[in-house]
Amino acid sequence: MIKVLYIIGLTFIFLQAFSQQPLVDTVYKLPDFKVIGSRIDNYSAGQKIRRIDSLELIQDQSSNLGELITRNTSVHINTYSYNGLSQISFRGTSTSQTGIYWNGFALNQPNHGQIDLALIPSGYFNDVEILYGGGSSLFGSGNIGGSILLNSQPNFKKHLIGDIETHLASFAEKGLNGGLSYSNSKWYFKTKFLGKSARNNFPYKSLAGEEEKLKNADLEQFGFIQDIYFSAGKNWVLGGSVWYQQNDKKLPATLTTKASDASQFDWSVRSFVSAKKYLKNGSLSLKTALLNDFSHYVDPDPVPELNIDSEIKTLKLITEIQFEYKLHDNILVTSGMNYSNEQGESIYYPGRVEQIQVGAFLLWSLNFPSIQWKFNANLRQDLIWDFTVPFTPAFGFEGKIFPFLAAKFNVSRNFRAPSFNDRYWVPGGNTDLQPEDSWNEELSLLLDFEWPLLKNKTGITFSVFNSNVDNWILWVPDGLLWSAQNVQQVWSRGIESDINLSFQIKKIVLKLNGGLSLVKSTNEIQASGNDQSFLKQLIYVPEHKYFATALIRWESFMFSYNQSYTGQRFITKDNKEALPAYALDNIWLSKVFEMKQNKVEFAISLNNIWDIEYQAVQYNPMPGRHFRISIKLLLNKF
Repeated sequence: MIKVLYIIGLTFIFLQAFSQQPLVDTVYKLPDFKVIGSRIDNYSAGQKIRRIDSLELIQDQSSNLGELITRNTSVHINTYSYNGLSQISFRGTSTSQTGIYWNGFALNQPNHGQIDLALIPSGYFNDVEILYGGGSSLFGSGNIGGSILLNSQPNFKKHLIGDIETHLASFAEKGLNGGLSYSNSKWYFKTKFLGKSARNNFPYKSLAGEEEKLKNADLEQFGFIQDIYFSAGKNWVLGGSVWYQQNDKKLPATLTTKASDASQFDWSVRSFVSAKKYLKNGSLSLKTALLNDFSHYVDPDPVPELNIDSEIKTLKLITEIQFEYKLHDNILVTSGMNYSNEQGESIYYPGRVEQIQVGAFLLWSLNFPSIQWKFNANLRQDLIWDFTVPFTPAFGFEGKIFPFLAAKFNVSRNFRAPSFNDRYWVPGGNTDLQPEDSWNEELSLLLDFEWPLLKNKTGITFSVFNSNVDNWILWVPDGLLWSAQNVQQVWSRGIESDINLSFQIKKIVLKLNGGLSLVKSTNEIQASGNDQSFLKQLIYVPEHKYFATALIRWESFMFSYNQSYTGQRFITKDNKEALPAYALDNIWLSKVFEMKQNKVEFAISLNNIWDIEYQAVQYNPMPGRHFRISIKLLLNKF
């Protein structure tokens, strides 16, 4: 009954919003156009947020999202070989407990609840935000560990700019990418494209200690994004985007398996349209997305019964309406409803499967500028056919204690709905599964110093976090088969520390960034008498992780040195076997030549400069020292 009253109340708010007539004679200043900006700007008080800045994005134009996150955060990425599958793990949680969002739409595929970060080019986006901790009150299912938001913001200032870059790299890698952006006071057009191929035949040592080259690891990738926005007078902004991506890759054998002929071909067509109307004290927006993903996996075998030829198709339709209103100079309220229809087809499903989800949310933000404090109260209820979804509130506050010291605190409830594979895979799927359910808490202290004489800025953040996840889904033995079950209760806790330092001496600019995480993530329930995972660290979750980057810019030269360290990861549930820790060091150097309004940039990077031999995932070799050289032409008409 409470859920019904809650949804009726939000519907009434929407009816009131639609009934208002635009104030034609009223003159007011519109906010900066941020048509599809994320909610974390106003409603994530108390949570840690990391924004990848423009200098960091420049260095990773030809890289994938997994590489970008590894080099610039202490978030852990499990990588299966070079250019292989990249899976993210936030604060000791699983990959499917992280939400990946493109302009507000979840990219996680319904069949397994994940997305491969190696297949997302980081150069497509001009704004990458990372939200640590629970985000179900803002986005719904799948946001227990954290969220990554990929945004492409329109700019209606007159400009015509473009770039085209070509690169060559180790292991027969070559690529071409670029883009063109044009806008005036009415229109905004932006195109980005990418093409890349590689053999990935890097040398490695077999278990017998002999040097070999990786086979059957070729990759071909192509994609583009097209954004179009139209400013219809003072009150309306209309827009849309299409993103096409295809990936054709061979899948190499591990160190313990026979030579592989396996391959996988994927394509995705993602699109959305949006409309936003600016009101006197707020805005009303409507957006709809269609996300279509296809994957074809082939693993031939001389024995016909062992031959694998599998296709999986998923389709996701998402529609959301949102009303934002400023009740007072210091009070902002946002209410909205979200509808999602997910469908999947596979020979391993009992026909076409479907899941419908409806969510309603009410978000409050209170600012107290006189004391420099902010408070958020977020409420959300999702309804999913076939099982019960928990009510997911979140409360947070942040503000200054002293001029140089600030504090943050947040508590939230979060959930993840089971994936299609968990529920319907034959054999082993379990339609009786319940959603994973968590409570998350975090507390942060932030130190901020400035030294005007050196143009110095120093920021230090220290955070502690705690997460308790019930109904954790695992595939476990069930007689002669494996089946998905709600069998674990996971307790994840730890500390994080980040530092950002920048100063300038005449023409020299120096930036130092670093981050450290200490994570303990253990199973707190003994599912059976011989459950060896009880009170043990989860596999492939490192207890220690850090990164550090030093960047120097002098006139048209830029140089950076980066190190990322990953502690040991247990590979057995009883924690008796582990992969050793490793540290990777990378350098990057660029030089820009001015040509009137245009520029040419030459860049070279050397990765794993000390030629470290390591494995991110057991029996999957990783490359030693390798390089990348690029030339980029930047055009600026206005």
